[in-house]
Amino acid sequence: MITRSDGQRDSGGWIPALIGLVLLLGASAGAQATDAGTNPTLLFFFQEDCSSCHAVSDLLETLSGELPEEQIARHNIEDEASFRLLERLADAFELEDYSAPVVFIGDHAIVGSGRGPDQLITDAIVDCYRQGCESPLLRVQPKPVPWGEILRLVAFAALAALLVILQPL
Repeated sequence: MITRSDGQRDSGGWIPALIGLVLLLGASAGAQATDAGTNPTLLFFFQEDCSSCHAVSDLLETLSGELPEEQIARHNIEDEASFRLLERLADAFELEDYSAPVVFIGDHAIVGSGRGPDQLITDAIVDCYRQGCESPLLRVQPKPVPWGEILRLVAFAALAALLVILQPL
């Protein structure tokens, strides 16, 4: 028990509880992290009746050893949600003229098929395999709130305030 300057007794049991809570919040906040690795590295936008799209799809199958299938997301632009995603990505990558097929991989946006675009797709996949690359979706997703850092700052401020309050005792 603590005897305060005014003569009253204080059990002080709330102090360790508060410190424990602050430390627990800080530790649990550090464990919360967003995993950018869950986003696909390559996004392929196509239409069913598009021969160029089938050619790019065949190319992706040929290169499947370079990039695992779970890192490839295929979007049929006849689906409204897929078309809206294509529009958002096209804006983020500053594409003015685009139509299926479109491939987004890392920092690259490649439109069309044929010798030139196919080589660009191949080079981008090989670069991503060797060096790694972020998902193109990161350009259109809002930045996550850094809750871990915010909670650590709050925990530090609470601990500092607690020390200031306890100093006269």
